[in-house]
Amino acid sequence: MDLQGGLPNVIKERKSSMITKIGVCAGQVLLCLEAHQGRISIGVLLSEASAPLELILMAVGWLARESYVDIDDKDPQGVTISLKMNPPVSAVNRVC
Repeated sequence: MDLQGGLPNVIKERKSSMITKIGVCAGQVLLCLEAHQGRISIGVLLSEASAPLELILMAVGWLARESYVDIDDKDPQGVTISLKMNPPVSAVNRVC
């Protein structure tokens, strides 16, 4: 999934809060994961997402902290991110 053309204006705007920017970027990460059958290397994610590196990494960290994704650093091809099959009930309630 190429996110290059789809960078929301909220990420570009200086007046948007960092929390808002991280949340929007987290949504992009989830869309990218969905397009890659729920598993993606950090390298591919960084090449497809159009947000700044720091913002992408913060978004991935937030998604991991909220139990939406797992981060695997044992893969021989590098760090991979995968969607959790059963996110916690509290996470599902926030999305729905």
